[in-house]
Amino acid sequence: MGRIELGDGIEHLKIDEQKRIWVGWFDEGVLGNDNWSYPGLKWPPSSSGIAAFNTEGELIKHAAIKSVVDCYALNIFDNEAWSCTYTDFPIWQMSDTREKIWESNLSGIRALAISYPNMLVAGGYNENINCLSLIKLNEDIAQEIMKWHTDLITKKTEILLLDGRANIIHLVADKKWHRWDVGEF
Repeated sequence: MGRIELGDGIEHLKIDEQKRIWVGWFDEGVLGNDNWSYPGLKWPPSSSGIAAFNTEGELIKHAAIKSVVDCYALNIFDNEAWSCTYTDFPIWQMSDTREKIWESNLSGIRALAISYPNMLVAGGYNENINCLSLIKLNEDIAQEIMKWHTDLITKKTEILLLDGRANIIHLVADKKWHRWDVGEF
């Protein structure tokens, strides 16, 4: 087993069904990584915010979105990557055949689960830190259908994990594991 270089500032690292390695970087990785170069590219793959690599570390694809400064949430469902990214917090989807963006009024999303055309998102800024929202993906807009506040997430909660995988959001906090399935909402 060899080693591969994926740069600094990695926020998310996930493997899809085709064994592709999906990486989402936070701002330090997107705007930094000056010492990481990749053959044939002027800037390292991290400058795109999200990229996929094969098991040998070869770049397969990277986000075409130029406004990604930080990959706040990344989910892999089958062979698609889903994300919510800073600065404008769109819902973003990338597969082998397309890259699609849905504008949203979301902010600070830390986890998302997908059951297309519905999503469950968790997190937010300030008073929305403990929010779960059900989202419907319309043509080009991510529309919030319902919002709940949970007492499981507070500013004092010791969160070990808040992440989405496929259609489920996982929360490990205060020594307990919680799961929310999009279909339950």
